[in-house]
Amino acid sequence: MKSKISLFNKAVFRHNLTGGWGLWTAITLFYLLSLPVGVYGVLSDVTQYSNSTGTKLSLQIQEMMISGVWGPMGLFVEVFAFAALFCAMYVFSYLFTGRNSNMMHTFPVSRISLFVTNYVTGLLFLLVPMTLSALLALATGALHGAVSSKVVLSYLIWIAAAAVENIFFFSMAVCVLMFVGNIFAVPVIYLILNFLYDGCILLMETMMSIVCYGLQSYVLSSSRIGVLTPMVYLARNVKINGSTAVYEQFEDAFQNMNVLPGYFAAAVLFTCIAIAVYEKKHLETAGDVITVNWLKPIFRWGAAICTSAQIALLISSMFYTKSFSFILGIVITSGLLIFFIVQMLLERSVHIFTKRKIRESIVYTVAVCTCYAGLYLDVAGLEKKIPPMEEIQAVKIQGNLNLIAYEQEEIAFIRDIHSQIVRSKSQLKKQAANHYRISEYATVEYLLKDGSTFERAYQIPESEEAEPILNQIHDYSQKTDVMLRQYFGIHYPEVVVYGGVWQTFENDGSANEVRISEEDAKQLYEAFVSDIKNRKPEKRIKAGEEETAEADTVAAEEVGYLKLDVRDEAGYIRVYDHIGLLNMPAADLRKDGEAEITVESENNACVIEKLRELGYLANPSGSQTKDRG
Repeated sequence: MKSKISLFNKAVFRHNLTGGWGLWTAITLFYLLSLPVGVYGVLSDVTQYSNSTGTKLSLQIQEMMISGVWGPMGLFVEVFAFAALFCAMYVFSYLFTGRNSNMMHTFPVSRISLFVTNYVTGLLFLLVPMTLSALLALATGALHGAVSSKVVLSYLIWIAAAAVENIFFFSMAVCVLMFVGNIFAVPVIYLILNFLYDGCILLMETMMSIVCYGLQSYVLSSSRIGVLTPMVYLARNVKINGSTAVYEQFEDAFQNMNVLPGYFAAAVLFTCIAIAVYEKKHLETAGDVITVNWLKPIFRWGAAICTSAQIALLISSMFYTKSFSFILGIVITSGLLIFFIVQMLLERSVHIFTKRKIRESIVYTVAVCTCYAGLYLDVAGLEKKIPPMEEIQAVKIQGNLNLIAYEQEEIAFIRDIHSQIVRSKSQLKKQAANHYRISEYATVEYLLKDGSTFERAYQIPESEEAEPILNQIHDYSQKTDVMLRQYFGIHYPEVVVYGGVWQTFENDGSANEVRISEEDAKQLYEAFVSDIKNRKPEKRIKAGEEETAEADTVAAEEVGYLKLDVRDEAGYIRVYDHIGLLNMPAADLRKDGEAEITVESENNACVIEKLRELGYLANPSGSQTKDRG
């Protein structure tokens, strides 16, 4: 007969404590070496230096104290995650075999008491060594005179933050253990869950970028590795800047602490789910990959969908094809194979081809085909979506035409090009499916008035349908002001030239440089503008015809390289800079830039004449150039 109801059993606790001595000893040694011993080593060196030089480093020592625990926080998060997994697997290890599970549950201890005792034991394994080590590190700092109110507070906050993270990972691991009964499957599924969200997003984005014409591989999320990927997010984002904490406002030093209550709430939810599942758990499911029947079809379908998509992406990249029929065939074939392999693991039997499972596999296949067909046929309208003019603040296009447009006329032109590509997408999409087809590329990024961005990237194969689009792009790229903006930044002509360098090379490869004065630089700038204005428009060279075009064209002789120093008070940004429109304000902090011009005999007559006039380039008669600096 069972004893009276109790939430904690001392006998089970002692058994866990004595049996798990190796685990909690390893955790304790890690924290001791990382915190008090590490802090002691750093402070000893600093104190010795301070005594030998007579320099007072009180603030620097405080910063080192804070950095001693917060600096390696990224590493600690990974330790928290794996230590929590090992502790959970140890305290609930009896659930992995039917014999141990039945034996444990024959004792006069209720399931809720077993759960609470094991849960508390696991948390003590994690939290006690961590907390004691942090306090010992604080005591070590006090012996070296490195402790202040800020240091104490930062350590207490570290203990609280680390405790929340440990509780979250441990609760998550315990919850996984309630649904998974196989000792080898637990760590695999635990790690999968830690990366499931961003993994699925990445998989969906990559597949959409191949199946859908023009979509980028980050169309669903502008920033990955969010809070639903805890191992990465916590390691990268929850931290403190020791320098800010000591020298500036203490409150400003902490980053993303506001997410910790959310993780604690998630830990409570995981624990409640684990308790509910444990109370109704069938002991005969010990050793099963999935112990809850309603979860098996979800696991079966999820594994088949994700794995088949990965296989299809891998094989399509190996064969350089974006053919939808090829990808769908791989998805269906590999998906069915994975479907029945997973079923075999779930049943622990090779007798899996029952009528019920065959019917389910047919439903699975139809559902997957419907989803992929809807994606390919653009049922959601992702391919043909273009922002309306009234919502566009700016637009950036890159490819044969590199331009950042803020004026309505230029925005309208780029949007019209985008519209033409979308109208021809059916033909272009089929042609682009062949990786071997010669193509040009265009990327269009819109900055909308609500502060968001909208981006598409197109592979435009050389074809009859694409010819008018490619010609318009090329012709616009030959406009004088468009070409000059590629040299002097997006705010040309609102720029000031204030100096530069004239560079030539000798036959032996050595470089000669002459510094150009501000007055001379302004004259050379005007000469270059004249060259661009007088330049004959170049004929568009089709993709794949570069070698033929080079053979038919006499190579222009390079005279030298002119580098002009440019100041743009609005922010010097080149159209070639690989920064998004949202990052432009940050880039505006850089006001100075450099326009690099290759001076050629055929295309830069005005610049060459001005270089000779100013004495930077020898005249044909052989007169001397300016002295080289």
